[in-house]
Amino acid sequence: MTLEEARRQIDALDLRIRDLLMRRMDMSRAVAEYKKRTGDTAVYRPEREREILSTLGQGVPEDRRDAYLAVVRKILQESRGYQYSFFYDRDPGAAEELIRGLRIPEICCGIRLRLKCPDRPGALAAVLNVMADAGCDLTGIVPLGSDGSVGYAGFEMTLVCDINKPEIRKMMYRLSMENRDLEILEVFGPEGCPKEERE
Repeated sequence: MTLEEARRQIDALDLRIRDLLMRRMDMSRAVAEYKKRTGDTAVYRPEREREILSTLGQGVPEDRRDAYLAVVRKILQESRGYQYSFFYDRDPGAAEELIRGLRIPEICCGIRLRLKCPDRPGALAAVLNVMADAGCDLTGIVPLGSDGSVGYAGFEMTLVCDINKPEIRKMMYRLSMENRDLEILEVFGPEGCPKEERE
């Protein structure tokens, strides 16, 4: 097979993958609509995701399994994000509790937050992925000592982002649903932009 032939086949496969992913997203939306009707807004089900990964990992050659399952994890993560976005769009005030009592400058360039993520492999990486996908730049992260919360690890993070943007509020809503005790501690205007911490 020539390089051009291989590339043509990859291009054709990419189109088929795109179509299948769009169909999968349609089904994720159908699940979210059902949950909304029944009042069940729990999106993340770790036991279901473990079952999916275990089932889909069967029969995959060992030299490809890790890469394949990484792609599946990303698909599951984005599917959850799509469902959270569906819930948020129907109730944009869902994230308001997170900023209640804070002074939100008209020009916002960063936030400092605290959260507890589940103490399991990949949990912190998933949080950081969600932040990166929303366009946030992490400028500081501090692990917090144990407060007795079994099964959770606490972190304080400083991000460059604009809390006034809907996509950042959606991100905060999602993080608050998938983690515990998310609290926005401070919102920075131009005078206290967290970018300065790295200079």
